[in-house]
Amino acid sequence: MRASAIILLWASAAVAELPAQQQTSDAIPRDLVVALIDRYGSRPVDIVVGRSPRSFPNDALPREDVRILGGIEGHGSATVVADVSEQAEAAGARVAAHLERTGWRRAEEFERMGGGFVESRTQRPSVLCRANAVLAYTVRERQGTAGSRLHVTVSHPDGHSPCTPGPDRGGEARFGSPSLPVLEAPPGVRMLGSGQGGGGGAGSREASARLETSQSAAAVGEHYAGLLRRAGWTMSPPVQGDGIAVYRAQKQDEDNRQLTGALIVLGVPGTQQMDVAFRVARAERPR
Repeated sequence: MRASAIILLWASAAVAELPAQQQTSDAIPRDLVVALIDRYGSRPVDIVVGRSPRSFPNDALPREDVRILGGIEGHGSATVVADVSEQAEAAGARVAAHLERTGWRRAEEFERMGGGFVESRTQRPSVLCRANAVLAYTVRERQGTAGSRLHVTVSHPDGHSPCTPGPDRGGEARFGSPSLPVLEAPPGVRMLGSGQGGGGGAGSREASARLETSQSAAAVGEHYAGLLRRAGWTMSPPVQGDGIAVYRAQKQDEDNRQLTGALIVLGVPGTQQMDVAFRVARAERPR
């Protein structure tokens, strides 16, 4: 929906700036863009330029130093795209503080089941809850210009969502698999792909990524080991070899059960590519 909103906003602006008889072949008709988004025509989609959609909460954005480009509304959600003057990290912190003041709280389930390897922390959406509403936002650096671009989507899902109340909310054990921290790539390192999953039952979880970098396995390993230490993990000294580094990690979960992890960094011979993986395991309780 966010990527679609960008296309819709650009197209709407192009149409709005040109009278119908003067539109060039580069202008994208609004009806075409809407049809591409809602190809079955079963639910209305509304594009707005220079303001927020009607159903978008008034307090979901800070009021100062925010230039709203426009938004899209439909299919049970409303999205706004806006520009802010700060760099992404500072802008994200300001948005987070504003949302907390207006009653939004981080979605516990999303936080627990998120994590893993990311190229940049700002690329991972932040998800918050207020009553039955779900708010997700990202802040990205703007290419070739100062400031950042903010995408905010508010939805009211009919079924289960990260904000759905239920009796199984609580300690980490009741969420099944152990949670993973967010592991941001070293500066200047390109991420070619990433993923995560289980593989050993509810008591284990793993995240992995393929990197492109000229750094050594030892340097990459120490970067991720530092992130894990800041996330509360105790890291063993690495076992290192030619193009490989392995760390053992330990931590107590929220139910005071021992988590054991392995951080593995493996260089791909003959390339500047590197596999990294972080696997977490804990003992499962007898049924």
